[in-house]
Amino acid sequence: MDVLARIGGEEFLLLLPETATQGAMKLAQMLRVNAMQTHHNERGSPLPAFTIIIGVSEWHNGMTCADDIVNIADQSLYTAKQQGRNRGYGQRQLPKIKSVA
Repeated sequence: MDVLARIGGEEFLLLLPETATQGAMKLAQMLRVNAMQTHHNERGSPLPAFTIIIGVSEWHNGMTCADDIVNIADQSLYTAKQQGRNRGYGQRQLPKIKSVA
């Protein structure tokens, strides 16, 4: 069963247990494009323009808890933000982060 949950002020988590990374990235792209094309609410009132940034991750061997997959999605989200607004990014493992001295 797929699950959508709000986990922060403007952050949502979508669990797709039967969907591989490629399918999740396709869904992310569809959600992003649909949001960009939505200019009015259900009553016809105009909506402000907004963008969506999406981080995608996939459970794999070596993960020990749900925090692992959420951390990877969060790192993917941060990478997408660094590359510019209104995009999605997915990866299987945490990126190596250079320490700042």
